[in-house]
Amino acid sequence: MSEWNPTNFPEGIAAAAGIQIGAVSRVAALTLYAVVPVLGAVAANSTAEQMLPVPGVAAGDVVLAVNKPGAQAGLGIVGMRVAGAGSVGVTFANVTAAPVTPASGETYAIVCITPGAA
Repeated sequence: MSEWNPTNFPEGIAAAAGIQIGAVSRVAALTLYAVVPVLGAVAANSTAEQMLPVPGVAAGDVVLAVNKPGAQAGLGIVGMRVAGAGSVGVTFANVTAAPVTPASGETYAIVCITPGAA
């Protein structure tokens, strides 16, 4: 099996009639976004949501995954949501005794679906 390469689909994947997932709803599009956000510190022993500008994300889209490419001791992603048009909220957890700032210059991969008609 070959590995999926997101560069083969720079504008996402779409199906004219939608993609059926289970018996619940259709997916109109699956889109991979790449953003390089500027993020602030997460306080010690806490969680904090930070907004990432993601041009193209629409209200009503659903975030399936957010990938921070570099590991940082004590820092993790524990939640994600579309906060509104062009904005994804990512909740970071800091489980250390000191503030941690997500590394700058990293390209985050964000996978979203656009729901279609049921």
